[in-house]
Amino acid sequence: MNTPAFLYIDSQPIPIDQILRYLHTSGQLESFISTVLHQHILEQALQSCPEAHISLEQVERMIAEFRQQKQLVDDQCFQQWLAQEGTTEIALKQDIMHRLRLEQFVPTIVEPKLQETFINQKLYLDQVVLSQLVVDSQELAEELKTQITEEGASFEQLVREYSVSDDRLINGMMGALSRGQLSDGLRAMIDVAQPGDIVGPLEFEQQWFLYRVEQFIPASLADEAIQTSLQTQIFEEWMAERMRDRHVELQLAS
Repeated sequence: MNTPAFLYIDSQPIPIDQILRYLHTSGQLESFISTVLHQHILEQALQSCPEAHISLEQVERMIAEFRQQKQLVDDQCFQQWLAQEGTTEIALKQDIMHRLRLEQFVPTIVEPKLQETFINQKLYLDQVVLSQLVVDSQELAEELKTQITEEGASFEQLVREYSVSDDRLINGMMGALSRGQLSDGLRAMIDVAQPGDIVGPLEFEQQWFLYRVEQFIPASLADEAIQTSLQTQIFEEWMAERMRDRHVELQLAS
């Protein structure tokens, strides 16, 4: 019995088992199976959850917005676009229904864990803006710190004159750094510092570092970017856990 084809190249049918062999030969079969498994688990989850409250009016409104965005308001242009994309208006509606159901489903997975995940990762989400001055001896680092803190010397001027780091050209500015990625010693000093304070010197790889605290940027769940990142992470972890539990068997015709 021949395996049915669903793909044609130059009118020549390509059987499914041949497609799978192509994927295997090219090293893309595992990625293909992973994608199928991901979608299968997602569809099962959507089917098992309570019926989504999606009205026909919602779908029609989204189609209208889509057509306006794509400049497909004219019916003839819309039908031509559907033909070019190899889809139909019914299929487009189904895709929108799926997206709406997903938008209602994801929060049921994400919201119960969002606050806890934020708290657990706040150390890495909190940021601090630092500038640095790097020299080759502890004695010089101590002397420069004294000049800044007791004599009022310009941190930026001393960076340009003495720092051996490439960022001396931009006054030692390091930008925003995650608190969780700082060394324990540096983080301990910064945690009790105020903006404008000089901390250090600290040794690293036979060089001595002075840091000026420029700004603290505490993380907040009100930050849309942080919230979106955590939501994505939580949902991906939920999906990965379910994918690990599934037994996948692939049978190719000999």
